[in-house]
Order: sequence, then C-alpha cells, then structure tokens
Amino acid sequence: MDVNAEPPVRAGLGSATVALPDPLPMAGYGARKTCSSGVLRPLEVNVLAVACGDQPSLLVTLDVIAVDRGFVHQVRKLAAGYGIDADHVLVAASHTHSGPAGLRVGGAEQAAKTDPVVAVGYLDAIRGAVDAALAMLGPVHVTVRSGRVEGVAADRNDPLRPVDGTATLLRIADSCEITIGYLWHFACHPTVLGAGNTLLTPDLPGDVRAALRHGRGDLPVLYLNGAAGDISTRFTRREQTPRELTRLAGLITRAWTGPWRPLRLAPPRVRRDLIGLPAASHDPAATHRRLAAATLALADVPDGPRRRVRETGIQGLRRRLSRPLSGEPAKPVLAEAHTIVLGDLALAALPGEPVAAVGRAVRAASRHPVTLEIGYAGDYIGYLTTADMTTGYEAEAALTAPGAAELAAAALIEGLHALEDRGDEDR
Repeated sequence: MDVNAEPPVRAGLGSATVALPDPLPMAGYGARKTCSSGVLRPLEVNVLAVACGDQPSLLVTLDVIAVDRGFVHQVRKLAAGYGIDADHVLVAASHTHSGPAGLRVGGAEQAAKTDPVVAVGYLDAIRGAVDAALAMLGPVHVTVRSGRVEGVAADRNDPLRPVDGTATLLRIADSCEITIGYLWHFACHPTVLGAGNTLLTPDLPGDVRAALRHGRGDLPVLYLNGAAGDISTRFTRREQTPRELTRLAGLITRAWTGPWRPLRLAPPRVRRDLIGLPAASHDPAATHRRLAAATLALADVPDGPRRRVRETGIQGLRRRLSRPLSGEPAKPVLAEAHTIVLGDLALAALPGEPVAAVGRAVRAASRHPVTLEIGYAGDYIGYLTTADMTTGYEAEAALTAPGAAELAAAALIEGLHALEDRGDEDR
C-alpha cells in the first residue's frame, strides 16, 4: 500500500428553489420603479460539496444580483454547523438583474438594505441544498468541455473590442457514469431582460440551466459568472424578451461540441486573503462639468446600444456625485481574494465586478488545466477597473480607483501560485 497516496475525493451536489413572497422590490436597474409581479423561472441555490476526509469544501451559487459580507458570514456560520471551516466556503452570486433586492448593504448602492424575508428565503434554500449535497457525497468522475461562444458576450462599451467568450462546462458523474450535476462558467452580465421586466428570473443562466436539464430531471446546475464588469449582451441581443433568453442560451449550449476531457479532482487546498484596494476619489467641480457636457451631448445620440453607453456613463457620474466627501483621506476598500485548488481545477474569486482584463490575467498566469475566475463572490464592492479605465460607467461608478483590477488580479495569482507550491510540497 502506498502510504503517500492521496485519500479518495468525494463530491455531492444539491439544488433548492428559493421561496420568496410576491411582490418584492427588485434589484438591477435604477429605472425599474415597480416591484415583482410573478416568476418567469424559479430562482435557485445550487451547491457543490467536495470532500477528502472529514473537511468538505462548499461552492454555493445563488440566483441573485449580489451578496454582501454580512450575508456571506451567515452562510459560513450555517456551514460551521456542519463542521465546515469558513475558508472552505465560497459564496457566489449570478448577478441576475431580475432578482430581489435585499441581500447586501451599502456598496455601490448606498441605500441598499438587507431584507430579512429575502435573506431567510435564501438561507433556507442554502441549507436544503447543502443537506442534499452532503448526503450524496461519493466517488465521482468529472469531465470538462469548453467552447467559444459567438454572438452573446461583448464589451458593453465598444463592441469591436475583442472578448474571450469562452464557456466552460463541467459534468459530474457518479461511479456508474450517471450524470448527477453540472457546473458551468461564462463571463457576461445577465441583463438580457431590461428594466421593464418585473418577473423574477435568473435571466440567461436560468435558460442555460433549463437546457442542460432537458430530459434529465432537476439536476443541480451551478453557474459561475466570470470577470464580467464590462461584458454584457448590450450589443448582441435582438430584443429584451424571454424568447431572446432562449435564443442566446442556445448559442451557449451549442458551443459545447468538443470532446469531454477528464478532470482530476484532488483534496481541496484553499487560501483566503483580505486585501486593501485604493478608494476612488474625484473633484466634484470637474465631475459636475463632465456631467453637464455628457447630458448635453446625449440629445444627439439616437436610441440604441450606443445611447445606452452614454446613459450609463451619466448614471455613473451621478452616482459619484451622490457619495459624501468627508474631507479625510479615503480608507482602502477591503476585498477578499479567495482561491481554491481541487487538483486540475482552480477557482479564483473576487467580490464585486472585476473587468474582463482580470480574467485574462489570472488564466494566463495559472498552471492548472482549468482555471475559472469568479466575480460577485464573497461580498460586493462595485467595479474593479484597470489603470487605463478613467472614464465610462464602470470607472465613474467604482468605489475603487483605476488600477484596482490589476491589484486584485495579482492577489489571486499570488494565491494560486502559493497553493500550487503547497501542492508540490505535499507530493
């Protein structure tokens, strides 16, 4: 017997629908003034548990616009009841703009508050999904396929700017090779439906989930959004309707035509670092002048995606002006850089909305066969922009200064490399 052999890795998945009252205030669009009026597709929590010995790691995914640190603390406290350490719990929101408000406080939306009814609905669903995932822990085979998706994700400020567009799909099967769940990753704002929609729905991730489940029952399907701060369907969607959700979901699922490749799972290695990012600052007088000029110029822009770019830029300037100036040096914005390595699979998660450049940097620096950068995880701290992004909605609305994206990416890369080195020592 090889005394140095890695202990067997087990996995399990769980899924639960979030029970919420109706109507509810909705999150995602400032122009939406009405509450929810029903459900288009159910909002869900989907969980993956990976265990080696007695310490599972949990990946908790939610159909909601964002989570704040307080809510994530509640999830980790729930997990502690199962004997799971906080470092082993990653909580990620899908960022749907057609879900309820109430799971985050402060952040870019200063008036945001926690709604206890919404929080309890999600926590109950998380508990149910975790119970299911832990109950089915067992040997699994994981395979992966990926494809480049055309016609869905684009830079939402300049459609000619290239984007990666890769969608990655993991298939988890039991020891009999029966599929027990999926995990998929794609960087894109779930904003196919607009401010006029008042039906609760996961937006695009919900239709992809339905397609993956077709003929397979209610399999757990986890969705991880990537570095999507400046990526959306603004220039690719033909209309903002449920029919368009189905069309775009089809473009994603049809991209998964390549061969399935085996993905080796190994005991989870985790690292969670709290880093300080420089806070945004501005000259109010200069911002007022830019707002006046942008508002005047908007009159000459016809309806369409490019007008939407200008409108959101104005919204960003107004958001910046709405923040009180204390006269004191701004404190750094705290961000949790969370990395988890599971053999061939590496997860690199940040709070808020990292722009696409973060994903490119992290994937390029990783030595793992599959590396998934994750946004909207662990907290919400607004947009993380690169040093050259000094104008536009993302930069104007950001709580952090330009260049925060590079610092956040560097923290993730450092975490991945540290875990890789630790793995080499273990072997």
